[in-house]
Amino acid sequence: MDPPAGLCSRVRLGRDYYVRVDTVDYSVDPRAIGRFVDVTASLDTVAVTCDGQPAARHARSWARNGTVTDPEHAATRADAPGARRGPPAAGDGDPPSR
Repeated sequence: MDPPAGLCSRVRLGRDYYVRVDTVDYSVDPRAIGRFVDVTASLDTVAVTCDGQPAARHARSWARNGTVTDPEHAATRADAPGARRGPPAAGDGDPPSR
């Protein structure tokens, strides 16, 4: 039997509704914002679950600094008042440099 390949992590989904695997951001169903989600990445797929229910499934991208967005996720988020669109800009959340 081969050992498991890939990675698993648990993160709280931020307001931007993206999770990062390596250097690529993947969209997640915005209804999971603020909740813990489980991210599993294999060589081919990135899957996200929330409370055991599917919240996202994407083909894995090996691009550097890419963004993968499911149109349904974007549409769901666009319907929310005060919606922020897209992944965080570089430096968001970083302390100011001196």
